[in-house]
Amino acid sequence: MNSLLIRPFLQDQWQVYRVLRLRALANAPDAFGSMLATEQTLVSEQDEARVARSATSGTDHAPVGELS
Repeated sequence: MNSLLIRPFLQDQWQVYRVLRLRALANAPDAFGSMLATEQTLVSEQDEARVARSATSGTDHAPVGELS
């Protein structure tokens, strides 16, 4: 049986974070505090900084679930 591991994105995984975030915004736009059109205009440095903050912040987390 597979188990689910919830963990923060690693700092070098910001590109995966961006792809998943945009996909989630497209699939469930009302579930987020931002809009897909807005997030699509962000430059890569903004997503990279968001994931970097997530790695060190006690409150601003970008979680990902993995099957193991």
